[in-house]
Amino acid sequence: PVLLFLWIALRARRKYTHDLDALNACIATLARSPNTLLPAMSQEWAPLLLTLQRHALDISSMGERHREVSQAVSHELRTPLARMRFALALLSKSADPDTRTRLQERLHTDIEELESLVRASLAFARLADAPSDLQHEPINLHAWLQQEFALLDGHHRLLTLDTDPADLELIGDRALLHLIVRNLLSNAINYARERVNVSAACQGQHLVLHVDDDGPGVLPENREKIFEPFVRLAMGGDEPSGFGLGLALAKRATHWHGGELSITRSPLGGARLTLTLALRPA
Repeated sequence: PVLLFLWIALRARRKYTHDLDALNACIATLARSPNTLLPAMSQEWAPLLLTLQRHALDISSMGERHREVSQAVSHELRTPLARMRFALALLSKSADPDTRTRLQERLHTDIEELESLVRASLAFARLADAPSDLQHEPINLHAWLQQEFALLDGHHRLLTLDTDPADLELIGDRALLHLIVRNLLSNAINYARERVNVSAACQGQHLVLHVDDDGPGVLPENREKIFEPFVRLAMGGDEPSGFGLGLALAKRATHWHGGELSITRSPLGGARLTLTLALRPA
């Protein structure tokens, strides 16, 4: 019996050592290639291996997103920097006061553009991971949307609002919701000709909010691309404006709030952006 016990213990130890060696090798491989095939091991190690692989995939995905943002930001910086370099060269050679004033105004505009790009890029990068401090609170939709309208620097004259019922209430994170709605409204105002209509209604346990404009709309083949970061599409022949981060920010914030964001054709003739959120957090 003693020899049998020692043989069983030795066999178990060898298997345990083999599994640990395989686990160490797997961890080293996952660090380089998260999609690697997991080795065959004892069933007791399977949950740990799957968890490690999920974390490796998350880390790889986060790194890819940061590389994507860094490359796009570096690309976006080239144009205003080139303009500023050219304006500075002309400024040093020009003695005409009017020309110098125009060049200085151009430099100030480019500086403001760079600051806006940095702010938008930082906001997008911060949303790469789920916010850890969501503050859910009751929000009266009609009153809150009216406040959002008032922040739009005079553009609220284009906006109409309809909530059904009038006292519709949502429990959510005010900061994330502000980020979502502000970008939806800004996008609609940029492309609207005369009118933007915002409507919110309760459908079962969900809030459905539509932002409709009477602009040129978005072609069906571009409706997924428009939510990608730094993608700018020409609308109705106009040159694309902004940095292509507004709707990407709204999409990511909607994801972290547990909702959905989509785009279709509006009854007004332009684009309809639809935000769907649970009225109560899960």
